[in-house]
Amino acid sequence: MEDSEAQCEQFFIFSPSLCTREGEEAQKIVYFYPASTELNLQVKCVGLAEAVVRFTADFSDQPVRCLTTLKSRQVFLQPEPGYWFVMRFSVPKIPLQQQAAAEAKEDAEYLAENVQDVVCHELLHQAYLMYRLFKGSIAMTLERGNVEILRQKCNHFFSRYLADPNHSCFSIYQSTLLEVYRGVTFLPLSKRAFLQVHCLVQRVQATFSRVRFACYLHSDQLVWTSLHPTDTRCVYAYLVHSLFPRHAEDDLRNLDKGIGSSGAFGRFITGPPNLDDPSQLGSVPRLFLTGPDGGSLAECHMLVYRSGRSSLCLFVDAGDPVTYEQYLALDRLLQPLMRHASDTVQTCSQQLSEASAASASAASGSGGGADSHIRFLYFNHMNSAQKSTVFVQPEGSKRPGVLAVKRDLMRLCADVHADHCRHGDLVDTETVAKTAGDAWLVAKKFDRRDFFALVTQFRPANLILVTEEVSRLCQAQFHSILFIE
Repeated sequence: MEDSEAQCEQFFIFSPSLCTREGEEAQKIVYFYPASTELNLQVKCVGLAEAVVRFTADFSDQPVRCLTTLKSRQVFLQPEPGYWFVMRFSVPKIPLQQQAAAEAKEDAEYLAENVQDVVCHELLHQAYLMYRLFKGSIAMTLERGNVEILRQKCNHFFSRYLADPNHSCFSIYQSTLLEVYRGVTFLPLSKRAFLQVHCLVQRVQATFSRVRFACYLHSDQLVWTSLHPTDTRCVYAYLVHSLFPRHAEDDLRNLDKGIGSSGAFGRFITGPPNLDDPSQLGSVPRLFLTGPDGGSLAECHMLVYRSGRSSLCLFVDAGDPVTYEQYLALDRLLQPLMRHASDTVQTCSQQLSEASAASASAASGSGGGADSHIRFLYFNHMNSAQKSTVFVQPEGSKRPGVLAVKRDLMRLCADVHADHCRHGDLVDTETVAKTAGDAWLVAKKFDRRDFFALVTQFRPANLILVTEEVSRLCQAQFHSILFIE
């Protein structure tokens, strides 16, 4: 059993170009966590990271990604020219017996295989993407200000980001392949229901020309979006893991105090909390989103309007603040449209869910027996769609679910994923593996889609039987997707 978990020990941002004189090495540091670290130690850590970057550049055209030692794992990312993001993770360990420790000359055994490069690097990449979403790119900040403003922005954002329990930077033990994908759960709908949502969004954009982008969610599942795929993943994660749960807790507190909620009729989640009071316009997040050209960032205010279980996110040009009169006009337009759309989507979703459950039950033979011993993870790189049963979530709970398979099996998934990535996006691959605990993993990569089937508690099991079970699972859950057999 592990005596410690792999955790983020250090996170820092630096730029070698910020120091031009010897003795001023501290100027290279843009941000350093933990802030309580002595300045001399910060300079040494940054100096070592810069040395690794320069040394490895002599041997490869690709920038360094990882530095592995016995007790730590350090990952590197250069998201923008001249600026490096670095995270240092501790390697978990288990104590050794006294005799074994004397022979090994160490008091513990370090479990390096429990810290995976692909997971660590993606956590670092996500940290940058979330920073860019809320603070803009580094280049944009330097164009409008200077390095000191950049330092202030980084300190303001990352001091909160790293302390947020919704992010897994502090515990690699809690991170899985799902953290690598950070996908979006889409809500399947009929053509008629989807067209109604699409028409609603188009009408809003035609009425209010300042709306640049929009996305529509129902029960925390995405229905429609006009955002760039990378922005979609970041905004979706912020909504589902931060904004929506926070306002759900506020609604519960209001109900306990006897204050009714107008969520069934429509209200702004971001913006004015009460449209009867023109002096209170509330707070609206300011986001930096990828523009239509795919390069420059557009600065937008995010207005979130909720009716029933549906939420409409409108990303309005941030050139001028949204006025009270505009909020009133939006509310008058959205209240009947959103109420009708929410009812339609809810009815359609229930019907499709019942039909899917019946189809899965029929495909599995009797009562969906396959679900008890097969878990799966599916991710589509083209639209970031994700579907998974590796976590079991209590009904009605908004908290993260409980992992339904052993963590060593999820680590194997991450290792296989990293191996598949080495073959490139255009190469279709398949891997079948059996663990020491008699669990099976079937992993496929095809047409920019990743699929993992984890077969446990299935006796007797051999390659033929496992393949047949996975085929039945694919027929039941992914009948509309062409799987390369």
